[in-house]
Amino acid sequence: MEAITLQRFAQRFFWFGFGLALGGVTISLAMASVPSNRGGKTRVTDDTVIYQNLSEIRVPKEKAPNFDSDIEKLSSMEHRYKEKLPPRLVSPIQRISHQKYKYSGSKSKAPRVSRAKSLN
Repeated sequence: MEAITLQRFAQRFFWFGFGLALGGVTISLAMASVPSNRGGKTRVTDDTVIYQNLSEIRVPKEKAPNFDSDIEKLSSMEHRYKEKLPPRLVSPIQRISHQKYKYSGSKSKAPRVSRAKSLN
């Protein structure tokens, strides 16, 4: 048999210690995620009970929601954020934006994309 050198022994000892430490950490994490059974009572938390209790909180309404004022405010600010487009794009975008939407009455499917053949 071949004699084990000190360097080889140190390397094996290092990896054994590393595996032992990793196993200990793994087992402690696995055991921490399982509720313990101390004193005959199993402690299991049920999140639905917590959320059901929270849903019973009654809060009075501050005021009736009114989105019209917000829409007017955003509409008045909109012209400030208008994008400066190159001249060649302005007319096509305006033409498309002024077209009326017409429902065709049928579902349109996306065009099927053919797969490229492999070069093998």
